[in-house]
Amino acid sequence: MAQTLTRKPMKKTSKSSIKSLPNDLLTELFVRVGSSSINDLYNVKLSCKEFREAVDDDYIYEFASMEKLPMIAWRASDGAALFFERCKSSGNAEAFYRLGMVEYFGDGSHESGLENLKKAVAKGHKEATYVYGIILLCEGGESKEKGMELLCSMKNEKSLKGSSLAARRERIKAALYRLWKINTKLVPKEELGCHRLTCLDARAAKGYGWPLMGDEEDRMACNLCRWEYQVRQFCNILYGSDYVFLF
Repeated sequence: MAQTLTRKPMKKTSKSSIKSLPNDLLTELFVRVGSSSINDLYNVKLSCKEFREAVDDDYIYEFASMEKLPMIAWRASDGAALFFERCKSSGNAEAFYRLGMVEYFGDGSHESGLENLKKAVAKGHKEATYVYGIILLCEGGESKEKGMELLCSMKNEKSLKGSSLAARRERIKAALYRLWKINTKLVPKEELGCHRLTCLDARAAKGYGWPLMGDEEDRMACNLCRWEYQVRQFCNILYGSDYVFLF
């Protein structure tokens, strides 16, 4: 007699997919996704209801990448404007930086521009720290001291990839070139450099005026002279290589 085969009931598989992760872990995962690519974040949002709800978290937009957005996203398409506003309201450092750059240099709205740059600095935005420090240096007085403090704090990061002052200037230059116009005249209100013989000798040894010393440490120059050079470099980006100070 032939043996009758009976199928054993299949055990229900336990949820082992990404959906079974706790909400906190999902949020951290999507923060990493969003900080790398807004396209990937958008695809995650479309994939299922659970993910769509998980992605709708301010913490994710606080760190979301804005690399693919135009510099002035809030004046672009509706989708870009909505995404930018969500990032800004969530405390996104890049959103504060972009808005501050446009307001200060493009619109000439110095007070609100500085305030947004300051917010970006507080969140550790490197390009914002450089720009804000340069602006404070040009303001003179107590602001100059604060600018010096900010810029000097960046010196220890120069060994990190992409963190040199030259690399930051290039990223700032790219951002400024995406503005419609430069509507601000950044002029130091007082002389920045010193007249120490060691600094003057360092300049003379390398030729007339400031040497093209890049971002390498000039051990014969003081911090004031070193950052005066950075101000000149930044003003050259804004107004062209023929820009000169009045002192």
